Amino acid sequence: MSLSIKTGILSLLFFLVCNCAIYSQTQRSIVKTKGRMVEGKHIPGKGLPGTVVSVKDKGKFLVQREDGEIFFPVPSDGFCLDSVNKKGYVLMDYDFIGKQFKLSDETLYIVMETPSQILEDKVMAMQTISNSLQKRFNQKVKEL
Repeated sequence: MSLSIKTGILSLLFFLVCNCAIYSQTQRSIVKTKGRMVEGKHIPGKGLPGTVVSVKDKGKFLVQREDGEIFFPVPSDGFCLDSVNKKGYVLMDYDFIGKQFKLSDETLYIVMETPSQILEDKVMAMQTISNSLQKRFNQKVKEL
């Protein structure tokens, strides 16, 4: 083989290896509901299989595992989520859409919840605050 053919082949192989290294990275993510405290016990969130995660310039990926774990390919310089959809659920952190993420060994947690659960959580929080304020008020009345 001539030197120019060898150089061409080596250049092509180098390009392919670099290109594969750049685009073959995967990001581990988990799509789940949020955890909560119930009577002093932590109840972890549950995975959301059936969720579709759309990664800009990479496509849509379906969460199939019961624990909500999903891996999707991303370039090494980072990625951006276009959308996260599951019927009956809304994304808890709206800033996730359009935000630039860096590829990481850390798991990216994508938290979704039903509108009724969000409302129930707000009502519970308001009741807790109201009970706390009522106790304080009663203590102040006793002091007076």
